[in-house]
Amino acid sequence: MTRPPCTLIAGWLAAAAAGVMMFLLLDATPASAACGTITYEADPSHPFELPELGCDPAIPAVGTGIASTLALVATTLHALRLYRAGAAEEWLTGARRRPRDILDDLAQTKWAKEAYDSFLADSRDITAISANTRDVLRMNGSSGFTEKEISDVKRHLMETAHRIEDRETGEIVLRSFDADPEIADAWIRLRSGRPLPEDFILLEHELAELNYLREHPGCTYQEAHAAANATYHWESQVPLNIREDMESDW
Repeated sequence: MTRPPCTLIAGWLAAAAAGVMMFLLLDATPASAACGTITYEADPSHPFELPELGCDPAIPAVGTGIASTLALVATTLHALRLYRAGAAEEWLTGARRRPRDILDDLAQTKWAKEAYDSFLADSRDITAISANTRDVLRMNGSSGFTEKEISDVKRHLMETAHRIEDRETGEIVLRSFDADPEIADAWIRLRSGRPLPEDFILLEHELAELNYLREHPGCTYQEAHAAANATYHWESQVPLNIREDMESDW
């Protein structure tokens, strides 16, 4: 397998750093890294001394700085290689964990879309989430979420086409929601029985949106979303940097 470029560069820099350090060892006194006399002992009983070498005392210090910089860059590149290799291994070994870089929109959207597809292909999550939330105390005084509520939320988030106002043109388009990685993370936790408190807020928010849409036929998603935020503002409580695996046990 061909080595990644960063690995080769790291190797070259490490070799260069070693070369600079070797130069320093041969051109400076071992004790003080300054110019002067170097004593070698081929035979401990008969030491001999080389004549004093004339040189600029600043050279060893500058060389040390160069060597240290090269070594630091080499270490950084090696760490980058390991980071990338780790991300790749998650896919090679069958894991389907959310990508590390939350700023990589393409990778995040791709993962979220695949997660949504896997959710829609298996209806068992509805029963699992309802069972995993049966003891949750809700703001309306009831406990837990019914299977119908979970089913409605799932269809609302992942299938139903909504009237959505285009931010640029102002036109109303009928389409389903974009796949959201934070929602996918929450859904994985909910079905796995290890939800966060914020995940319950998500369910309440989506149910509030659904109720508003039912009570206001013809309204836009943005109107329903704003109404739901008045009571359940999940967006302000989204847990970030929690990378879930869509193939985790549940």
